[in-house]
Amino acid sequence: MTTYFKTIMRAITNVIDWCTGTTANQTITDSVPAFGDAVDTLIAKRDAINLLIQEQVKVLNGYYSHKLELKTTAANSGMDVIAPAMSYFMATGNQPMLDAVRSTFSDLMKTDDGEFVPRIKGVSDIVTPILTSLIPYGLSQTKIDTMNTTAVAFRNYASTPRNQIIQRANATTQIEEQVKSANDFLRTTLNPLSRNFKAPQYDFWLGYNSAKKHTPFGGQHTRLDALTTDELGQPFYNVTVTVNELVKDGKTFASASDLSDIDGLCEVSSFEAGIRSVTLSGKTIKTRTVEGVLFERGKATRMTFICTPIFENIPAERTEMPSTAKSGTTTKIDN
Repeated sequence: MTTYFKTIMRAITNVIDWCTGTTANQTITDSVPAFGDAVDTLIAKRDAINLLIQEQVKVLNGYYSHKLELKTTAANSGMDVIAPAMSYFMATGNQPMLDAVRSTFSDLMKTDDGEFVPRIKGVSDIVTPILTSLIPYGLSQTKIDTMNTTAVAFRNYASTPRNQIIQRANATTQIEEQVKSANDFLRTTLNPLSRNFKAPQYDFWLGYNSAKKHTPFGGQHTRLDALTTDELGQPFYNVTVTVNELVKDGKTFASASDLSDIDGLCEVSSFEAGIRSVTLSGKTIKTRTVEGVLFERGKATRMTFICTPIFENIPAERTEMPSTAKSGTTTKIDN
C-alpha cells in the first residue's frame, strides 16, 4: 500500500481502538445501537483488509522461499563440481588454479542474485576444458550440466517472477479498493452517527473526532486538536486557528494553521514542539491570542477555545448635535 492508504488504515484503526479500546468507551458506543452496529461493520471491513494484506505477504514470502531453495540447489550442484576440481589441483600442485577455484566459489550463497550465475559459469569455464583429467576425481559431464541447469533455473525465476508480480498487483488493487470502501463508510455512516454523542458524551465525541483524523504516516506528529465555540458551547465555523511562529535556540520555526469545520473542529499539525502562542481569528469573531501553550513532541494537545462574536448588524448609535447653520435644525452624525 502507498503512504496515502496506510494513513487511512491508521485512522480507521484509531477510530476502532477509541470506540472499543476500554470498557467505558465500549459501553458508550453500544448506547447508540446504530453507532455500535456501524463500528462492528467497520471492524469487519478492517479485518477483511488485514486478511488480504496477510495473503499478499504469503505470496511474497513464497516467492522468496522458492528463490532461496533454487539458489541452494544450484550452489550444492556447484559444490559437486568444485570439490573434484580442488582435489585435482591440490594433487597436481597447481596453486594458481586452486586459488582461482576457491575465489570463484567462496561465499557463493551470499552473492547478489545478479552475480550468482556468472560465478557458476566461471566454475564451468575452469573445469570443462580439463574434464578428462577430473573424471578420476569424481567429476562427470552430468554434474557440470546439472550445475549449469540449476543455475539457469534460479536466474530465470529470480529475474522474472511474473506470476508473483501479477498476484501482488492484484492483491494491492483489492486492498486499496477495500480501504476506499471502508473510508467511505467511515465518512458517510459512522461520522454522522457520532454526532449523537456531542451533547451527552462530549469527551467521547471529542476523542472520536481526534481519532478519525488522517495524520501523516511514518511517525506521530506534534499537533493541536482545537474546538472553537461561543460562550454557550455552540461551534464556531471557519475560525482560523494559528500556532504562531516560535523562536527557539536561535532558530525561527514557522507558524501553522487550520480552519475550523462545521462542528468547530480543526487540526493544526506538523509544527515544532515547544511553548507557543495560539491565535484565533476570523471575520465573525474578535481576534484573540492565547500565550504559553505547551506542545510536546509527537503528541496531540486538545484545547477548547471560546470565541467572542462580532455583531456587525447592530445599528450604531446616533447622536444629535446642534446646528450652527440655521436655528431650529439638527444634523445627525454616526458614531
